[in-house]
Amino acid sequence: MIQPKFLSLDPEYVSQVSETALTSGAIDLAAGSSMENMPVELATYFKNLPEQDILRPFAPANGLMSLREAIARKTALLYGHGYCAGDEISITTGANQALFASMSAFLEEGDEVILFEPANENYLPIILLCGARPVYISLKEPDFHVDWEAVTRMVTAKTKMIIINSPHNPTGMVFNELDMLRLQKVINGTQIIVLSDERYEHIVFDGFSHQSVALYPQLVERSILVSSLSETCRASWPVGYCAAPAKMMKKVRQILQVLHSGHFAPFQMALAEIIENPDVYKQVGNYYQAKRDYFNGKIINNTRLIPIPSQGTYFQLFSYEMISEDRDREFIEKILHHTGVAAVPYSLFFHEKQKNPWIRFNFARPVDILDSAISRLSRL
Repeated sequence: MIQPKFLSLDPEYVSQVSETALTSGAIDLAAGSSMENMPVELATYFKNLPEQDILRPFAPANGLMSLREAIARKTALLYGHGYCAGDEISITTGANQALFASMSAFLEEGDEVILFEPANENYLPIILLCGARPVYISLKEPDFHVDWEAVTRMVTAKTKMIIINSPHNPTGMVFNELDMLRLQKVINGTQIIVLSDERYEHIVFDGFSHQSVALYPQLVERSILVSSLSETCRASWPVGYCAAPAKMMKKVRQILQVLHSGHFAPFQMALAEIIENPDVYKQVGNYYQAKRDYFNGKIINNTRLIPIPSQGTYFQLFSYEMISEDRDREFIEKILHHTGVAAVPYSLFFHEKQKNPWIRFNFARPVDILDSAISRLSRL
């Protein structure tokens, strides 16, 4: 049953803002995906791809075995846990499809899901569509850390799932080892499932390191790891995956079979080859850290927007407190129509109103696009 509260949400908000930007000639820094130029490695692969492979039929529902095997090797190399490519890894059309399938497979009406806010705008609609009840816990400013004592207090016999997201959208917060150990303690002795959204696992800055559930044997047993090769390889195609123990993956695949509409095999062939080279994904963090520093530096020097410190992802929060007293949705409407730059209001990531005068930009764009956006924002 669709809960009445779902009808009050606006899950298409970002898409609508992006579409308005496209039709009006504005610069879209709102959309959640990367719009980078194709990396050299991918361009070279497709340039040399034989015609018969370009015309190859769609990949099977669970994804090409060669790609699943490459992901298994990559995960074992980075985190020490060897997922079985045959039974424990599934390829999806982007990370959001993996999240939807994972929640749909395990959540039932009346189940409780611990949700940290601010939260990815897609989590809450899926929870509500499953008939489950979100239990909200706010991240603590200014560094957006988790109050694990509060989490412990909120766990009940109805708690079915805890959703974690690190590196975090929209704040850029990154979990540390202590966070993972505290999470492990929370679920110890329970049947709680951890749904770990790790799609930005390689976009970590300033010496921080990504803490995957795959690093922690006790977490692996109760976790579904979701990630994205789009972010890993700076590709614009939505290719994600999920990994979990075989018994859990069997249930997830039952949902994915219903959602399956065909994966474009050449994309998966390319990614399977490219991620065998660790240099491809190990340089992603440095690439985006340099872009973050460039973007923030230009913003500071040319506008009155103030960046909020970020440790990861290609999203950046900014305070507009020096410019306007408008609520965030009103402010982004103004900058879209007055400067031609699309952004996302911080309030979108909460189930209730919040007062911070913040907006989110996505800086995974070519430098010339960022320069044009900053030039327009300087009018504020």
